[in-house]
Amino acid sequence: MTVCQPLLYPQERNNQKAWSLCSELLSVVVDSADWLLIFKSNEQSVYQSVTMVTSDEFTRLMPWAFYSLLLQQSPDLLQRAVRCPGFLHTAVLCYISLLQLFLEGHTPTSTAEPSEKQLEPSQILSDAKQFLLRVISQTSPTALSSSQRRQLESQCADLDPEVAAALSVHLGPQSLSPEMDFL
Repeated sequence: MTVCQPLLYPQERNNQKAWSLCSELLSVVVDSADWLLIFKSNEQSVYQSVTMVTSDEFTRLMPWAFYSLLLQQSPDLLQRAVRCPGFLHTAVLCYISLLQLFLEGHTPTSTAEPSEKQLEPSQILSDAKQFLLRVISQTSPTALSSSQRRQLESQCADLDPEVAAALSVHLGPQSLSPEMDFL
């Protein structure tokens, strides 16, 4: 069983203990940007070996694991995560992947009655979007480079224009200028 399995299949036996382990592990590593690399499966990193030892299905569903884990955390832990360098970039990339997976019908399958911790894929997607919009509105414009922002805006443009607009409005060059607030 991989660490992310309880996040993708919370209905399986003994997953409460694994779920607690995931949350505890996140609370220990959340202040280091290294944990975000696990969720960037398409990039070369020291964690690329994680994708080599997990099934293609688990690797593909990592955005579900990212948001399933985050959306169940305390406000204090979420605040620590958001302050982590690179968090916004990873969160947007995971949201884009999450939305694409949802639209293509690639969601974690449920084989049992929903548990307390288990949310429906549509609810995870909705909560992820609200969380991401809140994070974007509270993030400093310097959190992303202009090229990162443009890349993310471009990737979001067709899939979720609201997120693309939030990136542009809250993190665009005009948001760096105090004079623009008066216009």
